[in-house]
Amino acid sequence: MLKAKIHRMQGEQEKSFIYALKARDISNSTFLVAGQASSSRLLSSIFREIGLMNLAKRYLDAAEMANEEQKGAPLYLFTKIKITHERAFQAFAAKDDVAARDLLLKVADLVKTDSKDDKKAVLIKATNKQLLGISYLNLGQVEEAEKYLYESLAIVGNHENLVRPYIYCALAEIALKRNDLIQGEYYLELMKPYLSKNGVEGLKTLWYSVSASYYLRKNDIQQSVRYKDSVRYNQQHHWETKIKAVDRVFDQLVSSKDNYKNKYKIALACSIALSSILLLIALYHFTVWLRIRKPVEEMAVLHSPNPGSSRGIKENVTVQKLPEEDCLFPKEQKEESEIKEIQISKETEDRLLLAIEKFEDAYGYLDKDISLSSMANDLGTNRRYVSYILRKYKNKGFYSYIQDKRIKYIVNRIKLDTELLDYKLTQLANMSGFHSSSKFSTAFKSEVGFSPSAYIQIAKRETG
Repeated sequence: MLKAKIHRMQGEQEKSFIYALKARDISNSTFLVAGQASSSRLLSSIFREIGLMNLAKRYLDAAEMANEEQKGAPLYLFTKIKITHERAFQAFAAKDDVAARDLLLKVADLVKTDSKDDKKAVLIKATNKQLLGISYLNLGQVEEAEKYLYESLAIVGNHENLVRPYIYCALAEIALKRNDLIQGEYYLELMKPYLSKNGVEGLKTLWYSVSASYYLRKNDIQQSVRYKDSVRYNQQHHWETKIKAVDRVFDQLVSSKDNYKNKYKIALACSIALSSILLLIALYHFTVWLRIRKPVEEMAVLHSPNPGSSRGIKENVTVQKLPEEDCLFPKEQKEESEIKEIQISKETEDRLLLAIEKFEDAYGYLDKDISLSSMANDLGTNRRYVSYILRKYKNKGFYSYIQDKRIKYIVNRIKLDTELLDYKLTQLANMSGFHSSSKFSTAFKSEVGFSPSAYIQIAKRETG
């Protein structure tokens, strides 16, 4: 993850993207939630910068979910602030400055300035003040913007970082809004030393933009137009560079996936061949065993106390009768025997039906610890009555009823929110009330006819 951040700071977008993807894959496979949160947040930033806002939001949601799993850990608060800052950047990109300001004010409540802060803490606090200044500037509240920008500059102090030039840029904009060309030029000059560093294409674009405004106010139209052209060129070049980097990485991923598929096919073919050989060996040994067993049984019949009996030694063998139907929920067989002779009034049936409808409207079936007894208690009745109503009106036992409701719920959620197609099975299982992904997969396949993985792949193809 550190390599991804270093390459990003140096403007090497392709390497940054590759290392961020690797960090995410390693974190996912090793269940390191801190790494999942950090890598997903970085990927969200990369996708935002190239305009893929849906992907950016999806990865940021994943980062937030992973971070909440490490609540109480040392990095939790720091990561939460970084995620909130990224949400503010996404709000800026959507021209929603009010939302950006509100997010940044929440961060301000989480951080307090302390003279003992290390460089990382100083950078976070200075960045938050600077972003608040920009949000107020975009909202036209110049005095408030200036206050936060000066506070940010004071926090930075003697620390040298890239927050400083962005503060200068915003102060230059404020000066030009007041038609103070001398102050505007002063802050633009302060920005110049930072423009030669790597990975500052965004800063260059801002400098060109403010410089264009400066020359326009000086009535130097030619220079203003030149800087406006530089803004357009820089934005286009910056965007194309990032898009090409992402495209190359995706090409590499597809190529790697194809190689993996070929290796998988070879391994599968070898497994099938080995299984066939083992099956033939097993059949051979079974045939040999039958040939040996037959004469032994004949000898046993001849020497039995009742040789005239056609059963011989088989008289003592008991045959266990198999159940007529293999039930996924064995407890429901017992339920059926308990409810056959129940008789309840029509008034009670109507009351319980209405109570079950309210239970469903409140998504009571998503409770992971739901049981027949707890549901009966919630409905103000007993287990036998609930089983009777479910069997009579839903044509299901309690367990199959709960399973059916849960799977229908998650399928409808997936249809309404395609972002769930990128969720892990453990997340989907948790959302639909299952304790584990294995139980969820078994239930899903039983109800839908496909495994959840296969269903998701089909849904992805349908949504394009």
